[in-house]
Amino acid sequence: MSLKKKLTAFDLTMIAIGSTIGSGIFFTPSLIAKSLNDPLLILFAWLVGGLMALSGALTFSELGSMFPEAGGVYVYLNKAYGELAFNFFSMTAVSIFIFRRKLPQIERPYSTFGYPVTPLFFIAMAVWFVVNTLIEKPQQAWAGLLFLGIGIPVYYFWKRKK
Repeated sequence: MSLKKKLTAFDLTMIAIGSTIGSGIFFTPSLIAKSLNDPLLILFAWLVGGLMALSGALTFSELGSMFPEAGGVYVYLNKAYGELAFNFFSMTAVSIFIFRRKLPQIERPYSTFGYPVTPLFFIAMAVWFVVNTLIEKPQQAWAGLLFLGIGIPVYYFWKRKK
């Protein structure tokens, strides 16, 4: 007896949405309510967050169906950008555009709903979070960017070694 390796688009989407909701549903409502005193703004914040979670889930569903391997995000980044994967989470969504261009023949059991708008929305929101962090928490953001910047020479060193 062996397990079947089969996940539908619905399965993949629900896994991604479930992990997103599960990671913050018990902590963030009170924080949002404290920050936003208007009930309509609170609902709007949840609507935007829900749209972002859905766009990310649909985007990751396509990637998961293209490369059904253990390793999750690392697998996608490694295949798209090489052995030294990028650290920006939004680069994973960019990889859909790269794979569709470099590997048009690869089997896609699932294609991102609303392509190219859905992954572009996800990328835009991720970039917004980076910019917002630069504005709201500049010391932490610059420390992170410095860490990433140090990684650039390392990347070229490893690339040159091959």
